[in-house]
Amino acid sequence: MGFDVTYHPVTPEEMHSLYFTIREQAGAEDTLIRDYQLDEFDGDKLRELFTVAREASIDGDPPFASEQGFFLAVALGLLRPYHYIRGGAFSFLVEDEPRFTAYTADWHNLIPASWPAQDLPRCFSENYCVGVYLPLEQLRRLRQDAAENPEIHASLSKVFGEGTLELFWQAVDDAIAQNRGLLEATDIIEPNPVNPEESAGYANIDLCHPEGLQRYFDTAQRQLDRALGTRAIQGKIDRENITVTPEPDKKPD
Repeated sequence: MGFDVTYHPVTPEEMHSLYFTIREQAGAEDTLIRDYQLDEFDGDKLRELFTVAREASIDGDPPFASEQGFFLAVALGLLRPYHYIRGGAFSFLVEDEPRFTAYTADWHNLIPASWPAQDLPRCFSENYCVGVYLPLEQLRRLRQDAAENPEIHASLSKVFGEGTLELFWQAVDDAIAQNRGLLEATDIIEPNPVNPEESAGYANIDLCHPEGLQRYFDTAQRQLDRALGTRAIQGKIDRENITVTPEPDKKPD
């Protein structure tokens, strides 16, 4: 299974004001629904999200990444625009090259101080979870380092292949312009490359910047066309190479 990666502009303070604090106050999500002018459908989704979040554990069992962290990303995806990159995860850099951890924040410094001590993610390694958080200053430094250090740029290009590095920089530049960091998550939306109108997810897919989705749809269509073309060509070759062995003459009865 691949990763449908999203990047959400947010500050550490907003993580609390838009999620952690709301989670502690029953009904407080109605303020978000009003302030962000959510329609009835998304408003109901946000209410349901916080109902589940309040019933879920905060002690890390199940893990924060796939529980409260994932809920945080879904909430952001219902409230404000975000970016999508199929398979393009900064977590992969952190996993392969630990030096990239320097661009990320420690989740222990982001969750409420009152929460129990627990293991928190350094990066994601499964579907439906939150990944790294890149604070504003680290985003600025990453931008500069990638421009000045060929090794940094090469590592980024390796992970963000097939033109997706451009999409990642769009997400980075968007967050910097807003004076926010970037939260990484996976599978809060699930685009359908065969029938885009049937794309679904936990967040509001209409808030997703379209460039990443369109690139994924275009790439999937090219791959499908190649696969169908290969089968057609192979079928023609097979038919042209068919040999028929004549049936032996039968002896008369």
